[in-house]
Amino acid sequence: MEENAKKFSFAEGLLLILITLFADALDSVIGLLGVFPPLLPVSIGLSWLINAFIMGLLLFVFFIKGERGLWVIAGSVLEFIPFISILPLRTATCLVAIYLANHPKIKALTNVDNKLAHPKDNNPKTDSGSPSVAPALTPETQYQEAA
Repeated sequence: MEENAKKFSFAEGLLLILITLFADALDSVIGLLGVFPPLLPVSIGLSWLINAFIMGLLLFVFFIKGERGLWVIAGSVLEFIPFISILPLRTATCLVAIYLANHPKIKALTNVDNKLAHPKDNNPKTDSGSPSVAPALTPETQYQEAA
């Protein structure tokens, strides 16, 4: 893959954004119906069905494209919270995920994926380069320190 090749073409990105915009708009209307107490269980149930389907679809597309989709997961999980799902969080996080997938240099600056993918490499280092970990206390050193 050449350096300037984008993972998502304009048409693919536009299609994903339109899908998430439609799902967020539908979810907002359904969420506003939940203001009426008799309709609240139906509203939450329909909202969760829409959210589960769109989350699965987006994760499938990102998986096929070779991306992890952490931003998509974050936005989709927030959509499961009643009354917060009225906000277009899924669309915003999908926009961020597509942008970061198409701009790997900016993605490297965010460093979120590196911290989650390689947690052992993120230990704080001292001046000597070794991890800053306190020495283990053995029974002998415990008694020496107490005295």
